[in-house]
Amino acid sequence: MNEQAKSGHWAGQRERGSLLLMRLTALAARHLGRRALSPLLHAIVLYFFLFGGQARRSIRDYQRHLAAWSGRAELQPTRRSVFRQFMAFADALLDKLDIWRGALGLERVSLHDPTTCAASCVAPAGSCWSAPTWATSRCAAPWPNSASRYG
Repeated sequence: MNEQAKSGHWAGQRERGSLLLMRLTALAARHLGRRALSPLLHAIVLYFFLFGGQARRSIRDYQRHLAAWSGRAELQPTRRSVFRQFMAFADALLDKLDIWRGALGLERVSLHDPTTCAASCVAPAGSCWSAPTWATSRCAAPWPNSASRYG
């Protein structure tokens, strides 16, 4: 068992999704579009939000650390902010599907911190384009900014 799994870090948690459901979601996104998929996506995310206690705790801990680090009390976690982070993660997965099939080109990606993004692209752990949450990371977001979708 690696150190992240031992410490309870989110990256060490076992994947909870279903490959079949992921494939069906990808198929629906391709053929129906994101807007039509939205109610289904909300239902899927709500399921993971309700039954993913460890994921909720990890997000809540992250948001608490962020609020403490920044000195901004309004960043303290709430149920809504935790759910919005679940939604942002799901939206980032749809962005990734769009990139893989060529529906979201680089001309529609806004780099907020090109230096950090460039450093992560050469890091041994992966790249800014293949990281699980590239669209919600500090360095890149699809245009228009995905954060406004759940604000």
